[in-house]
Amino acid sequence: MLRRMIVLMSALILWSCASAPKAEPELQARALTFQPTPGAARIYVIRPEGVMGVIVPLEVVVDSMFVGKLTPGTFVMTDVPPGSHVLACPTGESRAKLALETEPDSVYFVKLVPDWGMWMASAILERLEPAEGRKRVLET
Repeated sequence: MLRRMIVLMSALILWSCASAPKAEPELQARALTFQPTPGAARIYVIRPEGVMGVIVPLEVVVDSMFVGKLTPGTFVMTDVPPGSHVLACPTGESRAKLALETEPDSVYFVKLVPDWGMWMASAILERLEPAEGRKRVLET
């Protein structure tokens, strides 16, 4: 009985850790237009499906502002003014960063990949080509 209870509690904890809230339908529809607010740049950060780090949601920060948490197979989107921006994934062990120079009315795609850390999760941020980025967003 105790063993069953431990297994059930473990499964519930893992399930709750690996879930991320979904956006409202109108926000999802807006994200899939791939059109930024006029004069702004749009940044998508995509976390592909995978087994590494599956239970660890990873935070996305743009210019020190929290944008969202990603679990496997999810993405976040934000519109920013044109110019220099720093994307980060502040995990327990690393502070993955990517500098991005944006232009008005442009769209940028970044892939967030969990990585092994010595003691905790780590992450890598990689810029994607537009065609690859669109494809990955549509697959989520």
